[in-house]
Amino acid sequence: MTVAQAPASELESAWLAQARWSEASNRAKASFVRWQRVAVCLTVGAAVATTAASQLPASCDVARRVMSFGAALAVALLALVGRNWTSPARMREWIRARSVSEGLKSEIYLYVTRSGRYRKGDADDAFAEQHATIVNGAADLTRITADVTPAAKPVPPNPMPVTDYFQQRVDGQVQKFYRPKARSEATLVSRYRKAEFVLAALATAIAVHASASGTTPFAAWGAVITTTLATLAAHLAAGRHEYQLTTYTATWLELERLSARFKDKSAKGALDADALDSLVVQAEAAISVENQGWMAQWKEPNS
Repeated sequence: MTVAQAPASELESAWLAQARWSEASNRAKASFVRWQRVAVCLTVGAAVATTAASQLPASCDVARRVMSFGAALAVALLALVGRNWTSPARMREWIRARSVSEGLKSEIYLYVTRSGRYRKGDADDAFAEQHATIVNGAADLTRITADVTPAAKPVPPNPMPVTDYFQQRVDGQVQKFYRPKARSEATLVSRYRKAEFVLAALATAIAVHASASGTTPFAAWGAVITTTLATLAAHLAAGRHEYQLTTYTATWLELERLSARFKDKSAKGALDADALDSLVVQAEAAISVENQGWMAQWKEPNS
């Protein structure tokens, strides 16, 4: 494989590719989540329509037919959505695109700080090879980036002082990505849990009433509530919200720890070239661990 020999152009190319893959990942995720919500609505709608059709009196024959038709249509549409927009293959596209983006970004920052593999030897050639390896590994997925035009962002300076690296890369990731994302996921998970509690309490009340009275006009709706609960749980799992909450928080805390260590060591003048290299590598490793976790989720999409 021919390796490019223009480090400035190579860096610009990798930075643009990273932005393109990042935007493609965001689009794929937004589409997957949006269709997951449609699937939830169709599932609950089918359960409601089926139950309504069975509970309406015989005198409401037209309404019963409409409800039965609505239930059948919802089930058919649900199969269509599942096959085309919420399949494991769609999830893998989103996660793989994110992995490519994060992999490129990590290599870029290791390269411009001359850390890790780029500390010794020909850093330019090594970076070109890593760039090619990452992008070639996702050649089958480039179709989702074809119409992506990412917003222009300044390329990191080459070389980049480690002080700037911690301010822009590490502190920036904590403040603009990991911390707000963790809080957003925590809020979302909390809302799901509250909704599940309310529905579970309602289902329990219906079951207790049916047991005590021997009959209740609402008994059939207990199955609808159970279906809704199962659907919400599946939606929460499919979106990997609890997993994201855990990984975002862990990465945020680790990056904060490394940033604080860098600042303390710098204030004491206790940072030599080896110590600087170690801190940068540890910071990128913390981000890579989160990225590798996403890849593990991709390999086991139904776990």
